[in-house]
Amino acid sequence: MSHRPIRWSTAPTWPELNPGRVAAQFHRESTEGCQIGLLGLADDLGVRLNGGRPGAAEGPTHIRAGLSRYGAAQAPISWPLVFDAGDIRAGESLEDTHRHISDAVFDLREKGLFPVGIGGGHDLTFAFVRGVQE
Repeated sequence: MSHRPIRWSTAPTWPELNPGRVAAQFHRESTEGCQIGLLGLADDLGVRLNGGRPGAAEGPTHIRAGLSRYGAAQAPISWPLVFDAGDIRAGESLEDTHRHISDAVFDLREKGLFPVGIGGGHDLTFAFVRGVQE
């Protein structure tokens, strides 16, 4: 297993990528030269604890599948470079998962990246924003 540059993250899982699509240009191993950090929030424990409808944990998988079909890699505009940090590993408790997310967002900011979270329940917004403000 290679060293992940962002704490608590796993390697991103993508469907087969067409080299002519934008997502094929996303960086997966290094943040060098990137401006945006994509972070999968594959957890919906908070939703389930509040009696909501689970499924938000599958968000990163479905969003990456959609992104894999989006746009031409050689578009007439200059796309910002994106680093895909993968998905955050859930902790043993909701609080642990929130801490993992905050730590990972902090790491993205420390590397000069604009963090973008995909998937997850609404409760994870707190942890995400906490990572931005730390």
